[in-house]
Amino acid sequence: PSHNEVTLIPEGENWIVDGIVFANEGILAVQEGTTLTLPNGFASISGGSHKAGLLYNGGTIVAADADEVTDTATIQGKWVFQANEQFVFPGNLIVKDEGAVGCVRLRQTTNIVYGCDVMVAGDMTVEETGFMYADVTGHTHGGYDFSREYYGDAYAYGGQLAMSTNGVYGSILNPNMPGSYGGANDGNDQNIGGGLIKVTVEGTLALDGKATAIGGVSDNVRGTGGAINITAGNLTGAGSIAAHGFSVNTTPSGPSKDNSSDIKTTIGVRSHRNVKAASPGGRVAIRLTDKDATLSEHWSDVNSILAYGGNFTNSTTKAIDELYSASAGTIYIQEGDEEEGAGTIYVYNNGLVDNPAYTPIPSVKYNDGEDLSKTSLYAGAAGKVRICEDIRLNNVYVSENSKLDIFGSRAVFTTLKLGDVNLRSGEFTAEQLTALGFDGVEDTSIDGSGSIKVIGQVFMLIVR
Repeated sequence: PSHNEVTLIPEGENWIVDGIVFANEGILAVQEGTTLTLPNGFASISGGSHKAGLLYNGGTIVAADADEVTDTATIQGKWVFQANEQFVFPGNLIVKDEGAVGCVRLRQTTNIVYGCDVMVAGDMTVEETGFMYADVTGHTHGGYDFSREYYGDAYAYGGQLAMSTNGVYGSILNPNMPGSYGGANDGNDQNIGGGLIKVTVEGTLALDGKATAIGGVSDNVRGTGGAINITAGNLTGAGSIAAHGFSVNTTPSGPSKDNSSDIKTTIGVRSHRNVKAASPGGRVAIRLTDKDATLSEHWSDVNSILAYGGNFTNSTTKAIDELYSASAGTIYIQEGDEEEGAGTIYVYNNGLVDNPAYTPIPSVKYNDGEDLSKTSLYAGAAGKVRICEDIRLNNVYVSENSKLDIFGSRAVFTTLKLGDVNLRSGEFTAEQLTALGFDGVEDTSIDGSGSIKVIGQVFMLIVR
């Protein structure tokens, strides 16, 4: 089947089967009011495609545990378990042998946002051969509704094109939306954005396999990165997490003028969606809930969790390169000793120093709003951050080759570290910081009216 042509268990029925074999792109849906009983457990399901699998959509799944002694369920074989409504595994879960928890290929609609929401009451193990998979399962052109308040720009999610007008969308701290498409009127659905995976593990998530939510690629057009949202007591393993975009080396198919000012006047709101361009990163969030849980050395490495954007490289015109490059998405990390919202947002752009695109902070289109006053920000690996409205943040660090654009906004930080230097308390414009020898902060607004106020750490001694 294609798009949303799925096999439905008829309403009110209970299918009791010894096993299921998926072929091609077959999808079996357990809808509300239906039951699927698996006497031999999830391990009795097999298949041969990551576009095929079991879609839990609010019904009932009764599965005998594959290992009753350890209360462990197993997903194995090349198929995907997708819970569009939250599904709870009552014990442990093992994903192996090319099995996957994530998303199958469904056409997103303006009424339904498909994703995967799984809770594991015990430990979850994704072996080296297992997957958390949501590649090319995000928004298509037909399923993206620009009229909705919380939708941003096509070619955007956690990051955006340098020339974007609507900007990024979705929550930074709790990603809850899939990525957007990379090509209008894409009848083959090849340029879909990355999908949405949400996994909550009460015990330890041991991730030795791959967790991916990246977009599709065809004819030098790319879908954006999607969303990977993990909450776990602890995170171990030596796997990888990716919700990145892609670079492009081609001539754009949109406005043909080579002069950047002409291109900027030609392109209006959303009019660039027919343009071949690089794609931005999506959003990743990791919360550790055990009191003393911290990221291991492996997961702290900049190459283990990827949400970078892509470069656009045109051998003839640098002005075009700048307009069609894409910025990094966001990575939010909250460790066990940090209260809700007090983690760190990382904007890493894979060391692409020649990429001029900026990542807006906060999210431009997020209708619930987000309190970032306790949240820290780290711009590194050539990441570029644009403060797009007045904001209060905790500790801010801008590494070498990275940038912070205050863009006419008034930003209040507890501390600000530029390179190896902690800035003293006070209020500064970007021009003043440049005069002091700091090149990590700029203000690209028309009037340069932005400022940064550093209030410093406050300590109080009470003597009674």
